[in-house]
Amino acid sequence: VVTVLGVPMFPVVDMHKFASPNLEEDRTIHELHIVDEEGNEIRYDTRAAPPVKGTRTSGLAGDMVYEYTDQERLDMATFLVDRAEKHRLDIQNGGAFIFEWFQPPRYVDSQKWSHNTISGMSEFESIRVYERDMVYSENNTELQTVSKELKLEINVRDRTVSQRAE
Repeated sequence: VVTVLGVPMFPVVDMHKFASPNLEEDRTIHELHIVDEEGNEIRYDTRAAPPVKGTRTSGLAGDMVYEYTDQERLDMATFLVDRAEKHRLDIQNGGAFIFEWFQPPRYVDSQKWSHNTISGMSEFESIRVYERDMVYSENNTELQTVSKELKLEINVRDRTVSQRAE
């Protein structure tokens, strides 16, 4: 409502469309990537799997690394790869995502595939989960360092799960 109207909702004046500032000096997020048969990868477009849309993907990816059993990882990766293939076909067929016309702008750092993004990729077969650690300055005004480490790879074709050592 705040996004559409451009005014705060009274008496709830603390609601706004942007996240609260980071109050910690360190933050860890998890990113989903999709991998094709040749090993090419791109960040997962969360529009492919609406139940895990937006910022919820970091929590899901973290659970896949630290909480799920291998069978649960395979099941989730199979779902994500299947939805990614269907989403790719929608994009290639020029499918109009009518429901997106009525959505507010995306305020999350997520991948949005285009025809060009996926044109050179073969059939999807794996999900990779990366852990990204970010360290902010003491006054939280700038990002000082970012590291990215592969934590988990799930190949749905071979039904293998490879977890990287801690």
